[in-house]
Amino acid sequence: FYAGSALENLQGQLLLALGGTSGGLNLTGYQLLLLDRAHPDVPPTVLMPFASSIDPALSALTPEQLNWRGVGLYPWRPLDLAETREGWVYISLAGGRILALRPQAEETS
Repeated sequence: FYAGSALENLQGQLLLALGGTSGGLNLTGYQLLLLDRAHPDVPPTVLMPFASSIDPALSALTPEQLNWRGVGLYPWRPLDLAETREGWVYISLAGGRILALRPQAEETS
């Protein structure tokens, strides 16, 4: 459960990393999910892979289709999650990659 304060929309929510399938053509898993414990009947929110609204062609794709297109986590299997004292979330991926969920840096002019 996320207990930090840096990512307000995640507070009190359960983050779940799905490692994904292996040895098959069906790419299930390879996702980072957010489960709302206050509403257990609501399906989980897929945080990654995420199709931004910048490319409308991607917004209609499923997480599996996004992974096949290389805009998801595949082929790097999510292994674990860790929260820092600043409230950032690190996701370790197979192959030695580390992703960070952190607040967007404020623009300075």
